[in-house]
Amino acid sequence: MITGRSLDTAFSEDEDGSVEGIAPQGGATPDIVTYTTLVHIAGRTLNEGAVHYAMSLLQKSGFKPNRVTYQALLRFYTRRGQLSTVREILHQLQQTGEELGIDGINSCIWAYGYNGRIDIASTIYRILHHQSIPEGREGAKAVEHARARLSESEAIDIAPILVPDTITYHALIQLHAYQGNFNECIQTFIDMIS
Repeated sequence: MITGRSLDTAFSEDEDGSVEGIAPQGGATPDIVTYTTLVHIAGRTLNEGAVHYAMSLLQKSGFKPNRVTYQALLRFYTRRGQLSTVREILHQLQQTGEELGIDGINSCIWAYGYNGRIDIASTIYRILHHQSIPEGREGAKAVEHARARLSESEAIDIAPILVPDTITYHALIQLHAYQGNFNECIQTFIDMIS
């Protein structure tokens, strides 16, 4: 795509074993979806060099990373156990002004819980749960304090319209189960079915 070759390019193998494309007229050009797909695929390899290369291609293209690009990076650094880099990515996303959306919030729950910070994952969930079923005056104060702390320390801004979805519940149940937190696991399950 970068060279302008068509997606239906035919390939021929030279005598020395190299492959050369034979392009018909008109090629496809990569867009942000193309580059984000490359970042996602590179992230699934768990190879940091591949991710850096995919990100360098994106930077050279002139496109800006979008919310989905950042989520692919969050997934990669979560699996690599690099919470400090997860925080950096969240700070970058916060600076762009884009909201995480429930899928991004779910990625944060998983990132922190997977890397041993179930307290932060639970705080995120509490805020979401409160937005779904308000806790009353004292609960509201505690939730607002938690929201401000998350925004300041972790760069996680939870939009007031977001509520837990099925993935939120499943992720938190799974994380509590991994930690052996039976009561929290059951409570989250009860929240999900009620």
